[in-house]
Amino acid sequence: MNPKYYRIYDNSVENPFENYTIDNNSFLDELVGRTLCSKCKRSRKYFCYTCYRPMPEFAHKVPKVKLPFKIDIIKHERELEGKATSVHAAIIAPDDVTVYMYPHNVPDYSKNNEKTILIYPSKNSMSIDEFIAQHTANATSTSSQCEEANVRTPPEETASCQEKESERKSCDVPVPFEKAVFIDATWPQSRSIMSKAAVKNLPCITLRKRMSFFWRHQKNSPRWYLATIEAIHQLLNEVDPNNNGRYDNLLFYFEFMYRKIHTLYSYDTLLAYKRKMDLSSEKEEEKANKSTGHVPPKPSSA
Repeated sequence: MNPKYYRIYDNSVENPFENYTIDNNSFLDELVGRTLCSKCKRSRKYFCYTCYRPMPEFAHKVPKVKLPFKIDIIKHERELEGKATSVHAAIIAPDDVTVYMYPHNVPDYSKNNEKTILIYPSKNSMSIDEFIAQHTANATSTSSQCEEANVRTPPEETASCQEKESERKSCDVPVPFEKAVFIDATWPQSRSIMSKAAVKNLPCITLRKRMSFFWRHQKNSPRWYLATIEAIHQLLNEVDPNNNGRYDNLLFYFEFMYRKIHTLYSYDTLLAYKRKMDLSSEKEEEKANKSTGHVPPKPSSA
């Protein structure tokens, strides 16, 4: 696994993306004023977050990324469109990313849940490595059954079995699923989405802990709770760890906005970057204090 994708950066580092392969986005700094979206005709600046497309005058400068599987993003209707990073994925990988608005048009995944995973840290979730290992073992067993069946199976059925095996091997990145579902919402909002039958029975995947550099603060969340675009990037790097930066351009807008935010605000003043990677020790200490009646002293204002 290439370590540059999982390096944990110290808070003093100004550019955590310096080792990523991201196209030059400096032209976005030169934009003055707004223009009209070529589709909806609404006034936008960097991209249209309603139509999921870059502004026409510089669309040719915005990179496109091809993904090894499809991605559905279920976006809560109360999540601000202009601030949601799911839009970045839909713009940069338009052939592979679809955004659905909850609760109006959430797909029913119950009919094909064997080929679909949900990226969500539930109690029963597993890592992507565990999921791949589990399904690779099943695929090996199925392949053996196909070979054994060749001895006594009619030619047309044997051809079908071999065709399926060929399709599995023809992928650049052999993954045992066809679609990954992400939830774009605050954590309280995500719980309401998870309660719906359409998604709650999907196998849940937990990503490796990676420090988030999203500037929006969510109270009582650890630093490894990622923005949607960060989580998509993380999943792709876990599935395809030797990709040589193939998916880094998904962070094209995210890196630009991170840099933009830090020209306006000091890193040390943003609450999002004061979160700890692990909140369990804090919660245990708080629970112990409550049980003993101990009240920790307030920090001195001096």
